[in-house]
Amino acid sequence: MPLGVTPHSARATFITEALDRKCPIEAVQASVGHRHIATTKMYDKRTLHYRESASFAVRY
Repeated sequence: MPLGVTPHSARATFITEALDRKCPIEAVQASVGHRHIATTKMYDKRTLHYRESASFAVRY
């Protein structure tokens, strides 16, 4: 196994990539077997794109 790659990091990558591709979080939750959606959300490693930030929606 490559250095730094673990089953846990692979799971986080799968969840993050699925959510980034607009897969419904309930479908992702079911596919990874989480009982609570909050657990699935903890694995989401997406960063907020700065242009999607609320501060860009405000006109000064």
